[in-house]
Amino acid sequence: MTGIVNSTGARSGVIGTTVGTPSVSVNIGASAFLVGGDQTSWANISAGTIMDWGVAGDDHFNIGSDFNTSGGDDNRYVTPGAGLYMFGYAIFTGNADTDNGFAFYIDGNVLDLGSGDSFTRSQTDLDFVVTQSVVLNLASGAKVDVRTYFDSDFFGGQSSFWGYRVT
Repeated sequence: MTGIVNSTGARSGVIGTTVGTPSVSVNIGASAFLVGGDQTSWANISAGTIMDWGVAGDDHFNIGSDFNTSGGDDNRYVTPGAGLYMFGYAIFTGNADTDNGFAFYIDGNVLDLGSGDSFTRSQTDLDFVVTQSVVLNLASGAKVDVRTYFDSDFFGGQSSFWGYRVT
């Protein structure tokens, strides 16, 4: 027999049975979003600006309505409860700017994973997608958004921001 044994909540690949009792509940689907920009041309955005996602297109969703599309928390995800969350972005950048940067901000502060600010950076005017994803343990009411880290070019129609509650 092959598979995983002696691991709480593990599933054997051969017989498909659970070994032990799972210790983590997963709430994926209770709060999840995928948003994209509705811009159809390049925009140059000043450093520190919250990305405007526009929430355009048929494939975008906002389960739980925790991603805000208006008001003081526009373009921010507000956590509905304490727990683990997964976030990611894919931003089409380049155009005429040779130094583009983007980062997650939590409650107005750039994400710091222990060694300083965590951000993605493109130092060429060639067009391509920069990505970042992260799992965070957040308090209820935490506000998560994506901002420019440097003055940056952005093509919203080919970019996205997503996230979901894990536990």
